Amino acid sequence: MGNGCTTVNPRQIDLSHFHVYQVVGKGGFGKVNAVQKRGSDVLMALKRMSKEQVIKSMKNVQRVWTERNLMARFDSPFLVGLNYSFQSKTELFFVMPFMSGGDLRYHMNQRKGPFSEDVARFYAAEMLLGLEHLHQLKILYVRQCALLSVAHERSVLAPRWT
Repeated sequence: MGNGCTTVNPRQIDLSHFHVYQVVGKGGFGKVNAVQKRGSDVLMALKRMSKEQVIKSMKNVQRVWTERNLMARFDSPFLVGLNYSFQSKTELFFVMPFMSGGDLRYHMNQRKGPFSEDVARFYAAEMLLGLEHLHQLKILYVRQCALLSVAHERSVLAPRWT
């Protein structure tokens, strides 16, 4: 499995293996806490999802299962991978690398105007590298998306995007 995902018998790892710190994010099914595995100084993120919320529809169950399986395959600095997953009677847990700094939407909302061309180019390059990894894993086919095809062709033909 990619990105340091450790396969552990669910009976061998649980929430008691982690120091749980403050909430760093919220989502539709629960919240994300900063955590440290006991005996480690590495900060990670723990996504907690309420089983009650997830099982409200089969679509939700499929999305969570797909998310877990895909994240376990990622081995790229441009995609968030999965270190551990486990469950309790009431919650599902994904332990991932901690990504400080916020997501792109956060940074876009903090600005008083558009990104400079250099900053936009930097973020676009990082996104393309993440998409390339998905393509290598046969999760995403670049030719299936016209916008990605245009971006891919342009980056090949004119690497400076001039």
